Amino acid sequence: SLQFVTLDEPLLIDSTFNYVDSIGMVRIQVCYNETVVGQNGCQLIDLSPEIVNDSRFEAARILITLGLWFGIFFATVLSTAIYWESINLRPIGFGLLFTYFCQSCAMIFFDTELCNANKCRPGAGCIYCIVASFCWITACGATARMDKIKSGHARRRRRLALREANKAAKAIRKKRDRETRASRKKLERETSSATEQTASTSSSSSSQHTAD
Repeated sequence: SLQFVTLDEPLLIDSTFNYVDSIGMVRIQVCYNETVVGQNGCQLIDLSPEIVNDSRFEAARILITLGLWFGIFFATVLSTAIYWESINLRPIGFGLLFTYFCQSCAMIFFDTELCNANKCRPGAGCIYCIVASFCWITACGATARMDKIKSGHARRRRRLALREANKAAKAIRKKRDRETRASRKKLERETSSATEQTASTSSSSSSQHTAD
């Protein structure tokens, strides 16, 4: 925006231009003074560090640029959560919180030498910046909520899987116990049968010996 702030006391850059009553973070629009140069029209001037020469001005521009690029990056990554189920939302939430701080801390622009001398008021660009800050903090809160819901679903799935595993383990133990009892009963029957057969053989031999 060319109107990040408006100036209560217009700024005179050069006699060939009219007074400037608004200024942007990156560029400024200046219009020719027709009475001096005899022509009308405006031009855009890029506010380079050499022109600005104010550390707070530069810091505000750096912060708002970081907010822009980090916001684009984390918003793009967050949008992939629609298809990327295993995405970790916590770093994205912290990234959006960092973006919010960068965007909101750009308000140190109002502490620049320009604003101290010319009394700045919020312009259209500043209003956009404030709205963007609210959007980033809202996105951060929504991401935290999404992460909480996602973690709750994951815990429920783990509990369900553990419950199913316990049921399967119990079924296996019951089957093993049944097989063990069946094997023991079979062994007991075989042992009993062998004992009875031995006893029968011994009795038969004893009767034959007595008869002899």
